[in-house]
Amino acid sequence: MSEVTRDEVRARPRRGITARSVVIGLVLAAAHTCWIVYEETALGHFSVAFTSFTLVQSVIGVLFLLMVLNSVLKRTVRSWMLSPAEMMVIFCTMTIASVIAGFDLLQNLVPVLLWPFYYGGSDSAYSKFLPNMPRWFVPQDPLVIKQFLVGSNDLWHFFSPAVLRAWAVPMAFWMAFLFLLAWTMLCVGSVMRRQWVEREKLSFPLLELPVSMARGNTAGSMLRQPLFLIGFLGTMAILSVNCLSGIFPAVPGIRLNVTNVGHMAFLTPPLSGMNPVFVAWWPYAIGLCYLIPLDISFSCWFFYVFIRLAAAFGTAMGWRTPDAGFSPNQFPWFQDLTSGAWMTLFFVVMWGARSHLAHAWRMAMGKVDVPDDAREPMSYRLAFFGAIIGFALLMAIAIVAGMQPYLALLFFTIYFLAIVVMTRIYAQIAVPIFELAFFSPSPAITSMVGTNALTRQDATILTSFYWFNRCYRQHPMGHELESMVFAEKLGQRTRPMFYIILAALVVGIVVGMLTTMQIYYSRGAASAKVTGSQIGVGAEAWNLLASSFSNPHGPQMRSIAVMGASSLIVIGLTVARGAWFEFPLHPIGYAFACSYAMEYIWAVVLVTWLIKLLVIRYGGLKTYRRSLPLFFGIILGDAVTQVVSGLVMGALGVQGATPYLDIKW
Repeated sequence: MSEVTRDEVRARPRRGITARSVVIGLVLAAAHTCWIVYEETALGHFSVAFTSFTLVQSVIGVLFLLMVLNSVLKRTVRSWMLSPAEMMVIFCTMTIASVIAGFDLLQNLVPVLLWPFYYGGSDSAYSKFLPNMPRWFVPQDPLVIKQFLVGSNDLWHFFSPAVLRAWAVPMAFWMAFLFLLAWTMLCVGSVMRRQWVEREKLSFPLLELPVSMARGNTAGSMLRQPLFLIGFLGTMAILSVNCLSGIFPAVPGIRLNVTNVGHMAFLTPPLSGMNPVFVAWWPYAIGLCYLIPLDISFSCWFFYVFIRLAAAFGTAMGWRTPDAGFSPNQFPWFQDLTSGAWMTLFFVVMWGARSHLAHAWRMAMGKVDVPDDAREPMSYRLAFFGAIIGFALLMAIAIVAGMQPYLALLFFTIYFLAIVVMTRIYAQIAVPIFELAFFSPSPAITSMVGTNALTRQDATILTSFYWFNRCYRQHPMGHELESMVFAEKLGQRTRPMFYIILAALVVGIVVGMLTTMQIYYSRGAASAKVTGSQIGVGAEAWNLLASSFSNPHGPQMRSIAVMGASSLIVIGLTVARGAWFEFPLHPIGYAFACSYAMEYIWAVVLVTWLIKLLVIRYGGLKTYRRSLPLFFGIILGDAVTQVVSGLVMGALGVQGATPYLDIKW
């Protein structure tokens, strides 16, 4: 992408991964994590949470600002310039730390745990589950729990001795639990790296822009390109006007955020059975969706439309009420379709990797004469046994907490098989947001074994785990693997990245936890002083629990049958693609379409698919490559505006203004 002169290449520092880059990266990661937690929990200047995007929006914005800094240093103190490898380290540490502390991960942890203690009185549907909560999960002082929800007038109340004592054990436990979860993912990703990078040669398109930026090194390498400038300045102009519109309503803006067009277009049955139908025109998503391969983008919007039409057909046939929405108990049974699709995709992925896994296992067992894992982030022995031990410890925690052993095994097996598939997809396509709201181990388990097979202790532990398997918009394993690949693309060894990733995880967990607690103990997690999204997740988790146990049931044969049918669809699409080279439908598109992942971006996927199709058909791949700077400019224009507007409005104390304008549900 970058048009870089020979003189610029010679002028660049040749350093690889350095100690200063690690220090700068970890310091920036800590500061950035603190800021995004404030933004995503309290300030709300974002249009879509920064960490919700697969390419973390604020990190890519900061990376561009570092390129601007490099441009200044080039003319002043050239020896201080950051090298491409150093920029890579900074990008990776900031990304991993922010993801682990993100909107759909650590930020949801404590609100999910404490919600029922505040709202679940003695006569509530939750009261019978509270005695089953392990003492080391939550504080035992009711006042400490109440203060988390209502807040206090003391900015640093969380750091008072009484609160710290009450939280000492639960906070240490949950931070260790989250690190163990991310460690297990890191080990699994290390095992799969060679299969996906060297054998399948997946392109990791989400890295295309960051790699180009690191190699370009200075802002001038990008700003000299006319198409990039058009996308960059045009996007910044639109979003800046939108920010002004949020502050001064008399200024007209362009709503780019999620809008429910279904409630305006489909008013009567059977078409109203398709609702809700959302549309969003996030510039960031437009730029990333242009990178998705044509067959997958076509499959995504095709299956989205097909499933919506199926919902209308089901309404006409009386299988579904017009206002059913995403009800899991009505046709076309979104949740069961999703469970079957994602679990089957795991076996498809593992089947394709079977020879690599067999070779890696033999190497881990010392049965290969000449080991060839020196270029891996960690040895296969450490990776395999690290994953096995991590998985076993996670299971042990659930069992000690009171979950039946077979349920603990089933829960973490379903969770990690989905995580592996998601990481494989991260490596293949640049989907902008990964929101799999219809996939979770808990409903899959209750469908397969029934709620009658669960004790109250089982149900309480499953609900306590809801915070890390709700939507998957923050996906540590994908970013851990991307960090390794980023290093390779810049000619760096991956082994040092292993230690950098671990350090970034620690920074993200510690800073994210302390910042979250400080915010909620000063403002109140259930007060109007915060955005309220996270406490809403707590309500969602415990309401699902109460609903499930108000109507106990055995194994759901209908759900199992729908999962089986969905599995057959995935297998059929996989076989068809193997048999016919030009078969247009891809199983990833089907899995996305039925799992909520396409709800906000299907229109963007459709439009960018059409643009890319026309560009390639009439201009060829060369023209497509030449068009990329326009879409990279759109991505960066959005990211930089989000970062700068958030910082400026935060400094000025302005709230309620976002670059995409408000959401219309």
